Amino acid sequence: MAQALSLPQHAAQRSRAAVDAERAEHHRRLVAAGLLVYCLFQASVGLAWDIRWHGAVGRDTFWSPPHLLLYSGIAGAGLLCLAIVLRTTRRYRRGDAALGDDNTIAVLVGFRSPLGFAVAGFGLLTMLLAAPFDDYWHTLYGIDVALWAPFHMMGMVGGGIAGLGAIYAVAAEAARARTRGWVRLRLGGYSGLELFTLFAISGLLNGMLTAAQPGSWQFPTLDLGPVRVLTYPLLLTLAIGTLGVACVRLTERPGAATVMMGMYVVRQALLAAFVPWVIQLTVTQQGLEYRSPDAEPTFNVIYVAIAAAFLVPTLAIDLGAWWARSGGLSRVRSAALAGLGAAVSLFGLGVGLVYYLMQHARALGAPPEILIPAMPPASAVWLTLPLILLVGAVAGSLGSGLGAVLRLNER
Repeated sequence: MAQALSLPQHAAQRSRAAVDAERAEHHRRLVAAGLLVYCLFQASVGLAWDIRWHGAVGRDTFWSPPHLLLYSGIAGAGLLCLAIVLRTTRRYRRGDAALGDDNTIAVLVGFRSPLGFAVAGFGLLTMLLAAPFDDYWHTLYGIDVALWAPFHMMGMVGGGIAGLGAIYAVAAEAARARTRGWVRLRLGGYSGLELFTLFAISGLLNGMLTAAQPGSWQFPTLDLGPVRVLTYPLLLTLAIGTLGVACVRLTERPGAATVMMGMYVVRQALLAAFVPWVIQLTVTQQGLEYRSPDAEPTFNVIYVAIAAAFLVPTLAIDLGAWWARSGGLSRVRSAALAGLGAAVSLFGLGVGLVYYLMQHARALGAPPEILIPAMPPASAVWLTLPLILLVGAVAGSLGSGLGAVLRLNER
């Protein structure tokens, strides 16, 4: 007969089994998180294609090629999140040693899930619900002349929530690998999972900046009672300030905001090349016609140049964070300083983009159904300055809190 194990040997075997189970769960979640990020990336490509498609071809059918790419990505991500929730719940109820209250959350009544997949699932459900409402809206009122239509906004809010969920899913595995000593790959001082998290954040930034675009030329001003201010610089500061500071806090490395923005610039450059090509290809294959002779899309270096210009505020964030760290400032002051650095640079950049893009739209000749408003008055520019500084400080604080949660969360 085999000799019985001593208590220390038995405890060591149980400890090794627990570690093995935890690592297996880490690998499962990492694969699922990678698939989720891919599906959302596919959906973002479909959205970029769809926006240019409407301008070049118009709205021919709900089952257009960009819609198929967009909604198949959304559906794939939604089914993935549902499968993760159902499988995690089943394993949790069976007492799987790799699952517990420390790495799952309660969802609705009786379900368990990793935090990121639960958040993403609710965002994706919002996007899917927005699709039929948006189609019915178009049936009633025709083609929308702005991205800021009710059910477009509903879909974009859902997409933002889904993107945040994907960031949680990846960041949780990065935190688990960091605290367990499982990090093997490093590049430029960042672990592979930290870089993957920054890529997921660049996807959320892409969605936020896409949603902000109408503020640059269609709705350039916002009325706050008797005060009129510029819309676009404020939206840019909220998006870039929050996510840029979150990157620095997540990695504890000044420079992370610029790395994330560099990923965004590469994404935009690839889209600027891919979308015109795929529109030309599908129009030819389907025998469609452009809305006007000059509506055929081409590669536009302006889109890439605008994306590259956003490296300036992220450099300001990183420099502010580095200076605050070397000066021994508290995290609160450091985050506010980084946010203010982004706000100052985005004030000049955002004002310049508003005037340039409005003039560009006039020069190109917008379709008759789109009314381009008058240029914002100088008073709106200067009244924006104190407000954008406030938004920058708030964005820095929000980003610091978000980055701290992402760094510590293992659920």
